[in-house]
Amino acid sequence: MEILSTVKPDVPKKPEVKIEYNNRSYESYMKNGFADNIPRAISGPRTRMEQFLNKVDLRKGAIERTVRMIIRLRAPDWSSSTKKNERKEFIYYFEDWTGNDWLGIPIDPFSEHIEGKYTEVMMKPKLDERTGEHIDNVFAGTRQTYYIPFTKKNVDEIIANSANTDKFSIKYTVKFGHEDSPDAMISSSRNQFSYDMFLWPWDKLYEWQHWPVDDLTMRPKPDKSASNLEFKPQ
Repeated sequence: MEILSTVKPDVPKKPEVKIEYNNRSYESYMKNGFADNIPRAISGPRTRMEQFLNKVDLRKGAIERTVRMIIRLRAPDWSSSTKKNERKEFIYYFEDWTGNDWLGIPIDPFSEHIEGKYTEVMMKPKLDERTGEHIDNVFAGTRQTYYIPFTKKNVDEIIANSANTDKFSIKYTVKFGHEDSPDAMISSSRNQFSYDMFLWPWDKLYEWQHWPVDDLTMRPKPDKSASNLEFKPQ
């Protein structure tokens, strides 16, 4: 058994890591009173993030946040002041975090951290069956909520803040929901695009995604290109 001295080593205290990051899913459960019912899909990543931050020593280098993928989609704007919750364009993105421990040794990275979307908890009132009085609140499910509007400025800012990738090495994905199609038979889909195409207007991207294909080869007809979207019968 070790006998510890009352004289403590005179070493500088490790600086506290203060960094803003998306913790909104966890906060939504806590704020609405469901601390004992947080699913593992939310508590697990948060625990891993805390472990990562506890190991990082900023004296040995800053935390590097590297963007790997940016997603663009249309989704209901739950923050809208109107009750219509119009579908608007949003983006969210995936980051890998790296840093060093107190010896300057790289620690295991925290991968696939998501900024731009979270799981929002909903509640509904529980009424007294006899009096109709509001006596409690109960869990009423969750919904995916997005908070970064799609703009070129926001996309470029995300890219500029990435530590080890640039606009040519980041993956750009667009999700097309079946709600965005005038044809009820078209299902949801996604595709990867270049940086320049990723910034196209939504209607132009949608047209490119659903361009007619050859019935035999199932490949896009020859006139489908980034510079020409005019349909010409074969």
